[in-house]
Amino acid sequence: MERYAREFPDADVVLFEPAQEDAVIFFANIFSYADRRRLADHAYRHTLAELSRRADELEPILRRHGIELDRTVLADFDQGLQLTPSQTGALWDSVPPLERTLSRLEKALRGHGRRRSQGTRRHAAKAAPTNA
Repeated sequence: MERYAREFPDADVVLFEPAQEDAVIFFANIFSYADRRRLADHAYRHTLAELSRRADELEPILRRHGIELDRTVLADFDQGLQLTPSQTGALWDSVPPLERTLSRLEKALRGHGRRRSQGTRRHAAKAAPTNA
């Protein structure tokens, strides 16, 4: 960040980063749809909380760029990430079927791993020489 400040002295930099001890972010399984959704919700809440905490500091910076903080939204950061009734249409309508499909895929992949390992043992037993 220091180099950026030297190279672009007139630029406004607003940085948000997770706390180093934030286990939700650092131990999330990004390959799990449920964990990704939980992670997105957590990041959303954290960002709103940080915006609320730093509002007095950030408002003048953001205002220079035509951005205004809505403090009513910031005051309600406990609500979390939610789909509102205005979020409808083809894209939003596809979310529930996608969730169901990804859940079935995760279950199938877990089940496939178990069957495959059992099948390998079965084939190894067949290939073993018999001393009869």
